[in-house]
Amino acid sequence: MRKGNTSMKTGSMKERFFADLSNVASVIRLFEHLPDVHFFVKNANGVIVAANESFVKRMGARTEADLIGKTAFDICPIELAEAYESDDRDVMQTGRDLVDRVELNQAADGAVNWFITSKVALYRRDGSVAGIAGIARDVDKARAVFRPYEELAVVMEHVREHYPESIKIPALARLAGMSLSTFERRFMTLFGMSPRQYLAKYRVNQACERLADPRKSIAQIAQEVGFYDHSALTRHFVRHMGMTPRAYRKRRVKTGGLIVNR
Repeated sequence: MRKGNTSMKTGSMKERFFADLSNVASVIRLFEHLPDVHFFVKNANGVIVAANESFVKRMGARTEADLIGKTAFDICPIELAEAYESDDRDVMQTGRDLVDRVELNQAADGAVNWFITSKVALYRRDGSVAGIAGIARDVDKARAVFRPYEELAVVMEHVREHYPESIKIPALARLAGMSLSTFERRFMTLFGMSPRQYLAKYRVNQACERLADPRKSIAQIAQEVGFYDHSALTRHFVRHMGMTPRAYRKRRVKTGGLIVNR
């Protein structure tokens, strides 16, 4: 009982403190001093109402004002925007925090990276959902959070260095010092995908960057990132990105520094 009373007092103290602030939004300034953290707030309709400088720059905007009023569909490829919106909706409808989700994120320059994302629902004083707040951290810059994945670091490094070559999953298991079944089970637990899916997705990500160069043919890019041929790249690209490499290349058109989905 004593523990419950303590919890209630703590909650009341926090609520009184924030209710007494003249401008709660001033707390957001703290996120300007965390350059490796991309912070954003959206209302219940998925419209951005606040963002820190890191998020603004990653999305290709000049100032926060350039992003306010936009949705994920205005600044991200549609296949990523749909995934973000689905997560946002789930957090707001269930009230469950989304914590340390490893997912893809695309910058304004087209570079695709793995990010660790967390989101929480925001509520009005009457209890209704106001929106969500979220942070995203580049996996490469978040080693402390990524420690549970370090047991497979040697595998990830091998894929990073040798993805254009022929890579066999049993060889990756041996590299990790695990049996094939243990390796595949552990990989699935950590990343939510099989090693084979990860390898294909990594190669697709590399293809995304190369598609920005109009001088390279899609067949050439396929060879560079480790696919057998143009058709193999196209098959995996459609599976992971929801469109063909050619369509993706055409949609990388920029207006005012923001990616436009056309």
